[in-house]
Amino acid sequence: MLKLFLVSIPYRQDMPPPGGFESVKYKRNLPFRGPGALAILGGVTLVSAYGFYRLGKGNLEKRYVTSVCATSTEVQASAERGTCSFGSRSSINVWIRPPNGAFICTGSELEREKVWSRIHLVPLLLAEGDRAAYARHQADVALEKAIMKDVAGWEPGKSVYNNSKYESPRINIS
Repeated sequence: MLKLFLVSIPYRQDMPPPGGFESVKYKRNLPFRGPGALAILGGVTLVSAYGFYRLGKGNLEKRYVTSVCATSTEVQASAERGTCSFGSRSSINVWIRPPNGAFICTGSELEREKVWSRIHLVPLLLAEGDRAAYARHQADVALEKAIMKDVAGWEPGKSVYNNSKYESPRINIS
């Protein structure tokens, strides 16, 4: 058996194919990976500049919105006092008379609009809250009637305190 391992085996050298191997491609062949750093920096700069421009315009609009008003005796009287006196609506604005003769009302129109929209919404919100409280009270009375149906002399919704002192209704949120 040892003799089998010691037998010399002829070897064959690996040779290149006829005509030789292909040339080795050593150049980088990477795909295009997007814009360069300068293009990205330029884009960020443009977007930031536009954002700051819009921010500045918004600040100016909040601060110095003007509306040209007609020249009337009421406006002139308001201008002489230095306030807008169309009711209590315009008390935050100031009237200015430029050389052309028209009175200009300066101040924050957006702020005034926000205040008056809130003022006009208050009755709607109060009515909605009152309706919800009434519905909860009716549900509580119905539940009390169902629970206390076997108790003689029990009146649902009647105060359990036997005195004339006013007790504000309890609000049960469930």
